[in-house]
Amino acid sequence: MACEASTFDDIVARGCRVVDPSDIVSVEPLQNFLMMRDNIQVRLAFFDRKIVVVKKYRRLPDEDSGEYPLHFLWDVGTWSSLHHFNILPLLGISRLDDGFWVALSPFQPKGNLSTYIRKKPPVSMETKVLWMKEIATGLRYLHEKRVVHGDLKPDHILVDSRLHLHLCDFASSLSFPPNVSSVKGLPLPAVHGRYGTAFYMAPEQVHANHPVQPNRSTDVFAFAVCACEILADMGNVWGEESPGKDVYEERRNFFAQGRTATIHRDAPPSLGAMLTKCLQHEPQKRLAIKDIVKMLESLHKRLKASAAQKKRLERKAMDTQRGVFKPLTQAVQNDGDADLLALFDGISAGSSSDDDA
Repeated sequence: MACEASTFDDIVARGCRVVDPSDIVSVEPLQNFLMMRDNIQVRLAFFDRKIVVVKKYRRLPDEDSGEYPLHFLWDVGTWSSLHHFNILPLLGISRLDDGFWVALSPFQPKGNLSTYIRKKPPVSMETKVLWMKEIATGLRYLHEKRVVHGDLKPDHILVDSRLHLHLCDFASSLSFPPNVSSVKGLPLPAVHGRYGTAFYMAPEQVHANHPVQPNRSTDVFAFAVCACEILADMGNVWGEESPGKDVYEERRNFFAQGRTATIHRDAPPSLGAMLTKCLQHEPQKRLAIKDIVKMLESLHKRLKASAAQKKRLERKAMDTQRGVFKPLTQAVQNDGDADLLALFDGISAGSSSDDDA
């Protein structure tokens, strides 16, 4: 395989804090589980006078014995090298008295993006585009660091108290050395299972005979699926299922019909055009994440200005009509979208996700 898990010495050398287990105080141990699966247990604790999340790593049943679980080395190995506002901070690692390794991170009480959207009333298009911009900005940082997330989805995006987003869970990530392409569709070695979650995988990842490793282009496809789900308030973006003997055959049958994720009808035209480009079946036709960020920054700026203008006009209408509300036209909200379409056309003409650094 082109990329290997980091060693424990690599992790420490990057400045990752090794915490004394006595400094981690459990919170109601029988009631504070946030998530459990075969090799991961997530719970709350006190550390440095704050509530933190403790992620406990277990070995898989078929994993060779060793001092460090492979899942721990993959996840923390990448995570320890990342420092960005839109990446969940790694506070430290520790080996508990029971021998298990854990990673500590800030507790985000609003949970992941999927849960937050499902529980809360629909948000404005301005907020949705801001969220897309923050996801894309975090992903741009990863790609600049030659890291591919590999399992981007709303469950792996946390919402903080100010509604900003932070990418997390790097157990499927790949760190590419300079002499290895982080863009091209390298074959997935037979010894490794598929990385990621089926409904966020690009067509080339679910290929029956020649699936590829996660790369920048597959990250872009997964980002676009996340964006479609945000637009749909986490509703179904795939339509009717395509039957198959397993989920990967279902996905292959779906893509074989020329289908892809549905872009919600409320999406501004420029956003719809951008996401259409990102959801292309051909990897070389997808946009690079740096250009996606540029597009979303422009669109968010325009939507924010339009929202401010709308509020000013509403206040003026209320003042002049003695409290009688006069609705504004849709033209105010969509003002300037033609300019953004022109920007998108310029980006599309000179960019694709197969540019490697």
